[in-house]
Amino acid sequence: VAAGDLEDRTWYVITFDDAYDDFHTQVLPLVKSLELPVTLYVPTGFIDEPGKPPISREVREAARLKPVTWEQLEEISANPLVTIGGHTHSHREMPSLNDAEILADVRRCDDALTEHLGVSIRHFAYPRGVWDKRVERLLAGRYDTIALVGGGALHPAKSDAQRLPRVPVQRSDGMRWFRARLVGRLGLEEQLICWAKGLRRRLA
Repeated sequence: VAAGDLEDRTWYVITFDDAYDDFHTQVLPLVKSLELPVTLYVPTGFIDEPGKPPISREVREAARLKPVTWEQLEEISANPLVTIGGHTHSHREMPSLNDAEILADVRRCDDALTEHLGVSIRHFAYPRGVWDKRVERLLAGRYDTIALVGGGALHPAKSDAQRLPRVPVQRSDGMRWFRARLVGRLGLEEQLICWAKGLRRRLA
């Protein structure tokens, strides 16, 4: 979930990353039945190479993680309730890349999405929510919005379109915990998770 304040209107967006095939089979029917706007951030390399899911660790179910096909993504994109966003081609953590690699990665993604779907890519999310000031400077002005994962509550009135906060929703969350996340009651938990992920990356 991301939040922002645009033209004095507060808005929340339900967002999905990585374009797994269950977006087509499970989410799209709900989008249609509930008339619920959503954004899907697509790493195009996953579609081109389905055997390489964009996950940061080995999981037992990895072999079953499949992307949508380009044909399915065309159907998804044709629904006016779904906005397609860029998520790089390789899904590599952007601070680990040099400037030329970063720009090539986002351009390859955006160009592929435009070629296959006929849409202009105006929105972006950092792979795995990882970014730094150098990456931010490189992408400045390229997209209307950039979403990032961060701890704390959503404060739409204070949001920057280039730093839209996102609140992850866990599989185990019920409505009680979902509400708690939105107002920041689990902000410390999210900050600890971000810290642990950063430590793991540094050790790796």
